[in-house]
Amino acid sequence: MIRLLKLAVLSITLIMVMSACSSTRISYGFLDDWLQWQIDDYITLTTAQQSATDSGINDFHRWHRNTQLRQYSAFIDQFIRLAQQQTIDAKDLNPSFDQARQLWQQSVSELLVKNIETLKTLSPKQANTLIDKIEKKQLRNYEDRKSQTPIARQVKRSQKTIKNIKKWLGSINPAQEQHIEQWLSSLAQTDDARRQRQQDWNKALRKLLENPNAGDYSAQANRLLVEPQTLWRENYRARFNSNKQLTINMITQIHSSMDEQQKRYFINRLNRYKKDFSHLAGTD
Repeated sequence: MIRLLKLAVLSITLIMVMSACSSTRISYGFLDDWLQWQIDDYITLTTAQQSATDSGINDFHRWHRNTQLRQYSAFIDQFIRLAQQQTIDAKDLNPSFDQARQLWQQSVSELLVKNIETLKTLSPKQANTLIDKIEKKQLRNYEDRKSQTPIARQVKRSQKTIKNIKKWLGSINPAQEQHIEQWLSSLAQTDDARRQRQQDWNKALRKLLENPNAGDYSAQANRLLVEPQTLWRENYRARFNSNKQLTINMITQIHSSMDEQQKRYFINRLNRYKKDFSHLAGTD
C-alpha cells in the first residue's frame, strides 16, 4: 500500500499536467475514486479496511483542496516570472525544483498520516500480495527498457520529450530539438542502479509490513514514503544528481531559445492551470 499511495499522490500533479484545462477540474473532482482504483489494482481490502481507507482518502482530498491548491497557484506564479525573464540559469531553477519536492512531500506525508493505521492492519497474505505485484510490475518495466537498443530508447525518449514540450510551447524549433538530443545523449544510464534502488525499497517495505507493532513504525513508514532518497545507494544518488543538473541545463537552453510566441503560449497555459487551481480552491 505504501508504494501505491506514493504513486497516487505523485499522480495528483500529473493529472493537472496531462489534462486539458477544461478537464482539470473534472479530474480533480474524481480524485477520491481515482486513488481508490489505484489501491484496488494492488490489494484486496477487508470491509473494515475499505471503510477506513475511504475515510482517509476523503479526509486527504479535503485537506489537499483546502491547503495545497493555493500553494500550487503561488508556485505557478513563480514559473511565470521566470518565463518572463530574458535568461535563467541553474540558480533560478534549483529553488523551484526544491519547492516542488517539498509540495510533493507535504501531500505524501498527509496521506500517510490519514492511512497509517490501516496500513498496520494488513495481513501477511495481503502484504505478500502487495509486494509481489509491485515487484512484478517493476521487473516487467525493467525488462522492457533493457530489451530496447540504446538508439531505439533515445529515439523514443526524444519523441516523447518533443511531444511534451510542444504541449507547453505550442511549437519547437531546430535549436530546441538539438538541445534535447544533446541532453539525452549526456544522461547517465540508471536502469541497473534504479532496479537496485527498487529492490532495496521493497525489502524495507517487507520489513515494515512484517512488524506492525514496531515502536518506530511511523518513522520507518515516513522514511519509505516521504524520504525514500535516504535509502538510495551512492551510485544511484550520484547519477540522479548528475542527470538532474543536466536536465536543468537543458531547460535553461530551451528557455533562452524561446521566441515571443512560445513564451506567450507557455505563460497562457500556466495561467489556465492557475485559474483552475484557484477555482478548485474556491479563491477565484
